[in-house]
Amino acid sequence: MKVIPQLLEGVRIIKGAEVNITDYQGRLHIPAYLQERQERIAKGDPGR
Repeated sequence: MKVIPQLLEGVRIIKGAEVNITDYQGRLHIPAYLQERQERIAKGDPGR
């Protein structure tokens, strides 16, 4: 993600990830160290 600039042609880049919720406790299918690096996380339900 370091190669992507924070601002690109006047547009702010929001670093994020789309992940699945893997169980009823709400755990995400993404390592914790990557969760900490994201500004936004879009959560999807794999059961849908």
